[in-house]
Amino acid sequence: LKNSYKFQTHQKLHQKCSFEACNFTAIPKVLKYHFEMKHVKYAGSGYKTVDIDGQKFTVLVGTSQEEVEQWREERKLRFPTKENIEKKLKEKEKLIETGGLEPKNEMNLRKRHSNKKKSLFDQNRANKAKKPKSDSLSVKNESTLLKKLLKNEIRQENSITLQIIRHIVNTIFLAQPTG
Repeated sequence: LKNSYKFQTHQKLHQKCSFEACNFTAIPKVLKYHFEMKHVKYAGSGYKTVDIDGQKFTVLVGTSQEEVEQWREERKLRFPTKENIEKKLKEKEKLIETGGLEPKNEMNLRKRHSNKKKSLFDQNRANKAKKPKSDSLSVKNESTLLKKLLKNEIRQENSITLQIIRHIVNTIFLAQPTG
């Protein structure tokens, strides 16, 4: 009898979803989550780019059979088969040959994996060695907001500059003509 009363009290707190043709009912907190998930953020069909804690992901919303099949086919094309791995390696070699910089995400992955192999003691010792000694002549390398916002563009400009320098060196572009 007591549980029946609690259930009835709980049911009185339920509200109906405000979206047309939706019969979902729940308490306001759950209703807010339902509305965002079903009618706003992940509503519709096809692919949507979703921002989660600063990282962007492309997700498939909707569950029609043809959309799911299309998604599976795209995943199969990107699966790391021998051919795909070789293709990526060739692209990377071509990039390095032309003087381009390695993509940042690959650099971060390599850095992360190498840090996992080190013991906690070694990581701590390496971090202490990197810290500059505090004296009046040392200048802190502070990342300003502008640097953070423009870091991708700065990296791209540096890559282009390095490619230009490599071209000049390889072609002896500035050499004086003999004659």
